[in-house]
Amino acid sequence: VKVEAPRPLPTAPMRSSQSAAAGQEVVVVASVGGEKRRANNGNITSIGPFDAYWEYTLERGIVTSAVNPGFGGGPLFDLLGHIIGVVSLDLGEVGRFSFAIPVEYFLECRDELLQFGRRVSAPARAWIGLYCYTFRDHVVIAGLLPGSPGEEAGLRTGDVILAVDGQPVSTRAELYRCLWHRRAGDKLTFRVFRNNEVRQVEVASGNIEEFFA
Repeated sequence: VKVEAPRPLPTAPMRSSQSAAAGQEVVVVASVGGEKRRANNGNITSIGPFDAYWEYTLERGIVTSAVNPGFGGGPLFDLLGHIIGVVSLDLGEVGRFSFAIPVEYFLECRDELLQFGRRVSAPARAWIGLYCYTFRDHVVIAGLLPGSPGEEAGLRTGDVILAVDGQPVSTRAELYRCLWHRRAGDKLTFRVFRNNEVRQVEVASGNIEEFFA
């Protein structure tokens, strides 16, 4: 989104979350439609690695008890008025929590994002289109997007992923990091356990942006 204005508009300052810590009070500001805004406060409950059931992982994420009162994409503020994160999603854990992406992920490639609206210096990562969970040190496929590279190649719900290109995987984060070291279009060999036997499934990875374009 680009806003045309006759003069520079004031913006909230951004600050790396590296100085943030568990227990620190924070505030979420969110849009609830139109020009309406709402805010909610809480505390940072944890900062650390995060991985989701879809193909997504971060080395550092912020979990806060400040419940998001509106749409995602709003800022996470410290009490000095600095944006330290961008609220991404609600977590359905014990109680209600919000997950925020640390603002330094944006600051690292800010100029590129403002100029092009996306990363152009980094090649698109390999994408399979699967959902998965970890069970007893094994990664199990919980589902596949219809028409995704994984489904087209023959991966199936219930497959236990043992390795990718010979590299053993035992957690979702390991699987995602393995995929993200490959480029979109690369062929990957999955070793899976299905129906009491080990199988090899070759998958031509895709580009998630092109898939949903």
